[in-house]
Amino acid sequence: MLGRPPVGKARVVEQGWLWKRKEYKDEVGVAAGLFAALELAEDLTLEPLVEYVHLFNAEAKDQERDVITAALGLYHGPWNAALAHSSSFTERDDPTLDPADIHSTQVSAGYSFDFGLDVDLGYNFVQENSIDSHTVGVLFHYNIGVSVP
Repeated sequence: MLGRPPVGKARVVEQGWLWKRKEYKDEVGVAAGLFAALELAEDLTLEPLVEYVHLFNAEAKDQERDVITAALGLYHGPWNAALAHSSSFTERDDPTLDPADIHSTQVSAGYSFDFGLDVDLGYNFVQENSIDSHTVGVLFHYNIGVSVP
């Protein structure tokens, strides 16, 4: 609980009862990235992406985090494929805490139908400290056109 003690507790505070209050810091980040759409041939495009993010007070705690991402997207007609890797490194001020490094690798492929439906299938492997997780997902996306005068 934040703030003042509840009504009627002031006397207890005066007698030595400590009102605990957590202090949270604002998370602030700086990011830089590079992206390009390279047309390799007619109807064939390669899209590389590189991004670096630095977070101060990550998760509103006294720690800093660096996140590095590299990705490639390939588009051929209605088909698409992507490969991405992201690594997160956290520096904590408390040496008793375990490192919080996270590595994530993702691959996906999809198809865009003429009537506005996109279907993508993806796989994600995440390694966080000594825990590995695997996720498979399907994304359905339908485009609806709306015009406003």
